[in-house]
Amino acid sequence: SGQLDINTATFLLHESELRGEASSLSRVSGSQVVISDGMITTCGPGQNGWSIVASDIELDQAEGFGTARHVRLEVLDAPVFYWPYITFPIDDRRKTGLLFPTIAIGDDNGLDISQPIYLNIHPQIDATIAPRYIDGRGSGADSEFRYLSPYGEGEVSYGILFNDRKFDDEDRQVARWSHRGRINRWNLKTDFNYVSDDFYFKDLDTGLEISSQTHLPRLAEARYYGRTWQVLGRMQSWQTIDPTLEDQDLPYRRLPQLQLTGDPTLYGPLKGLWLSDITSFERSGSDDSGKATGLRA
Repeated sequence: SGQLDINTATFLLHESELRGEASSLSRVSGSQVVISDGMITTCGPGQNGWSIVASDIELDQAEGFGTARHVRLEVLDAPVFYWPYITFPIDDRRKTGLLFPTIAIGDDNGLDISQPIYLNIHPQIDATIAPRYIDGRGSGADSEFRYLSPYGEGEVSYGILFNDRKFDDEDRQVARWSHRGRINRWNLKTDFNYVSDDFYFKDLDTGLEISSQTHLPRLAEARYYGRTWQVLGRMQSWQTIDPTLEDQDLPYRRLPQLQLTGDPTLYGPLKGLWLSDITSFERSGSDDSGKATGLRA
């Protein structure tokens, strides 16, 4: 019948990559396992980096999630959190719910705690919202929205800290939109980044997919790949967040760049090669020579 009961069990579920121990284990059907006074983890034997210990655990492999009551999260066998009841995924299927919080304590910001909430909106759309509190500065939130569509995939990220007490009570923000897609023979790409001030990454770490760097890119690009001709259209600029840079060290903007290349047939087996590019270069700041910006072809 596929049913079994084992006392004082040590077990491994290969498909879910879960192993654990239990005072009693019952397999009530081909996909359901009930564990009493048990522990489960995905870590290797003897490597309990994390584990869930509970009085009752039910694993439903058909649905891809488990439920547990009177639960302790243990890290290196030390209890960290307690929940009276939780549900959690046991495979790569997504489920709306709380993710593990992040907690940090530092000299500059004091206690910094964030609680991510995962939203499985649609098989091709999900989001994460993480309310955040920084003891030395204030409260805010980070958010991330991911999507898949016939025109490509992308992520939209946004974070805000309201009325930063260490920054003249100003709101501080960071944002990004990244997209990669294809329509027929056209490849499309965008990467737009924004930060409200030069010192955001120095003062505030973020869990968003936005990296700290001197220049934040802002790019929109379309490429056409034909059998004979290839076309590139590009708009590219930067947000510089290093206040120490001189004008002559600032990056150029390409507003726009147009490129045409091809290998047309001229006569019989004879082929030609066409390479062309025209770009309008611009740069912020003053320029004494007056020749460092302009149109190049």
